[in-house]
Amino acid sequence: MTIDLDPRKHGLDASQLAVRPDEAAEFNRFLAGLFDDMRPSGELQRLLFGQIVYASWNMRISRKSEASLLLEHGPSAQDLKPVSQFYTRNERAFYKAVTELRNLQTELAYRATLSDNQDIEIPDLPPLVRTAHVHKQLRATTGDRTILQTWNRIRLNRSSG
Repeated sequence: MTIDLDPRKHGLDASQLAVRPDEAAEFNRFLAGLFDDMRPSGELQRLLFGQIVYASWNMRISRKSEASLLLEHGPSAQDLKPVSQFYTRNERAFYKAVTELRNLQTELAYRATLSDNQDIEIPDLPPLVRTAHVHKQLRATTGDRTILQTWNRIRLNRSSG
């Protein structure tokens, strides 16, 4: 089986997924499409992307299993419950990872927008710091209208002190 997975690019490897040899081409299209849609960059984003791929591929497997069980045994099939639970567990993992990836990418886009629209250098904060949330807290205590005003004031205080 040849699966075009580069763990450095996608954050996962073929041993982590249940991909049958006859599904390799379909999986590669699926993986490429998701990668193009989500464009993860950096290790944390690739890790979240790997969780999304894993969960969504497992959701697909459970849907196929459920359809097969329904066709063979009808809605009273005893094996439907574990398949449904497997789907639900992966669905939760999928939405959680999508939400976290969205939050991280939104934060990075927000920072890029701030730095593109200003002539000052924005402090290098860790990517998990929610810039807008910090600003909201600072604004409540300092009255500054923008996070850049707050950063300017902090920078001026450091240089004068």
